[in-house]
Amino acid sequence: MNRFFTSISRQLRKPAAALLVAIFVGSVGYVSIHSSFGLNDEATENIIVRYKAGVNGQAVVNDIAATPGVKVPQAGEIPALNMKIVGVASSERDQIIAKLEADPNIMYAEPDYIHHNNATPNDTLYSQQWQWPKIKMDTAWDKTKGVGVVVAVIDSGLNMTHPDLVGKFVPGTDLYDKDNDPTDEGEHGTWVGGTIAAATNNGEGVAGGCWDCKIMPIKNQGAGGSFPSSYSIEGVQWAADHGVDVINISSGGSDPQQSFQDAINYAVSKGVIVIASAGNDGSDAKMYPAAYDNVIAVAGTDKNDLRAANSNYGSWTDLAAPYTVTTTQNPGTSYSNVSGTSFSAPIVSAAAAILISAYPNATVQQLTDALTKTTDPCCNNQVPNGRLNVSKALDYMATLYPGGDNKPGDLDANGKVNLTDLSKLLSAWNTSDPTADLNKSGKVDLTDLSMLLSNWTG
Repeated sequence: MNRFFTSISRQLRKPAAALLVAIFVGSVGYVSIHSSFGLNDEATENIIVRYKAGVNGQAVVNDIAATPGVKVPQAGEIPALNMKIVGVASSERDQIIAKLEADPNIMYAEPDYIHHNNATPNDTLYSQQWQWPKIKMDTAWDKTKGVGVVVAVIDSGLNMTHPDLVGKFVPGTDLYDKDNDPTDEGEHGTWVGGTIAAATNNGEGVAGGCWDCKIMPIKNQGAGGSFPSSYSIEGVQWAADHGVDVINISSGGSDPQQSFQDAINYAVSKGVIVIASAGNDGSDAKMYPAAYDNVIAVAGTDKNDLRAANSNYGSWTDLAAPYTVTTTQNPGTSYSNVSGTSFSAPIVSAAAAILISAYPNATVQQLTDALTKTTDPCCNNQVPNGRLNVSKALDYMATLYPGGDNKPGDLDANGKVNLTDLSKLLSAWNTSDPTADLNKSGKVDLTDLSMLLSNWTG
């Protein structure tokens, strides 16, 4: 181990090396304690044992007490169901369960799993946000909330002083005014950004679809909503080069351009998933960029899973999502009810971010399949793959990664976060290496190290 840290220090060649090693040693100590309580597999240190009717319960307890690895022969009981709660060492749990189930007096033994309250945000307007329960996003929140994921919103900018958006963004750019201030001069970008990542469970306003992810505002338009397509094309390139995970585009036109397709392909080659709105003409005519290859084209649905009357549709669309949302307003600190596929797309972008937070090494194709192959029926077959279901999409991803949840820090994608991953991260220290830049800040630093260590498996 000492040789390992020596080699890491040599790789860093920085005064911070000693500090990092100290942080690592302390963190690994924490992780070891954390693991000893069995939290990694979401179970307590107890097991539940049910014995057969007519069997002497105390005799069962006495037999259990003699089993190696049992720490508390009886931690509790449910007499009416002939159940004993037994404390065991987590490292011995599977073996103890197997031994107990071989006893003819015992019906079964199983882990005492940890359950959680369903994630119901306390935001004051959440009851108006029918879209999240409709797509089972509330179920997905029980599993992951989007930490470490950045979504680029190529739009009119962002109201960065809105109380539900303060601290919810990373630096972006203004391609319209040619500066670095993507403040929203209109409303559209703030509506879109709030749909994706408004501060959630903070006791005010609305819930964003991705609780813990960040928005990168890329301003391609002013207050009027009309702009050259080249601003969007450059925005896609800029976002891809600045480490985003998802790009949302809630605008477009009817004429295809090879230059725009090339920009999309460039982003996808960097592992970015691109999502765009299908348009609001109530037509089956193609809208671009939604209709480009390598873009997820999103149509709109109402509360009854019918196609929203104004939503575009057709074989070129990929899936649908709710069309009406309550979201952040610009200017000021209020909220708006707005409709359009402009808001269906960010709902899918939030879903993509949720998947990425749980499976950060997933490919664009895997994410696309998860979103489009797990939908619920809608729209009288006018949208080929139906309406988004985020819970099913997460289940689909779990079938692709049966060995684990592929947490941030698994840099070599082997299902474990260990010394190999730590070495890779430290080798990339102070660079913008997108693999090691876990929080997508543009630099590999202590925050990334902390994220890796918090997911340590050894």
